[in-house]
Amino acid sequence: MLVTPAPGRSWRLEPGCPASGPCSEPVTDVGACPAGNRCYAVNNSSPFGEGSTVGIYSATGRQGPGVTVPAGLVINDIACPATRICYTAGTGGTITRTTDGTRFAPVKTPVRKNLNGITCVTASACYAVGAVGTIEAFGEG
Repeated sequence: MLVTPAPGRSWRLEPGCPASGPCSEPVTDVGACPAGNRCYAVNNSSPFGEGSTVGIYSATGRQGPGVTVPAGLVINDIACPATRICYTAGTGGTITRTTDGTRFAPVKTPVRKNLNGITCVTASACYAVGAVGTIEAFGEG
């Protein structure tokens, strides 16, 4: 993961490992940083895994075991409009949401095509895009 302290400043590699020993970080495919001291990194690269994993990072490295994601879900994108509020878009039209930064739950949508990207204009209004020109607008609240 590359981090920068502010727009226009230099980027540096953030290993997320403790200084006292070696470690192996998962691959990061997509990520979002809703606050200066909190980032969510998605690993969907393992062809042998049971779906994606989401890790939480701060300025001092990886924090705890990560975020719980529904089993078997492959996440293609993540958007975090607030510090602990994030949405993911993925295979089979699945959209998930966390409001506490620890557990993602599915959001009911009519879309069944794979979703490749997601963005949120507020903490409760988002747009997901995907296969064959799919655009899914949704809101909660």
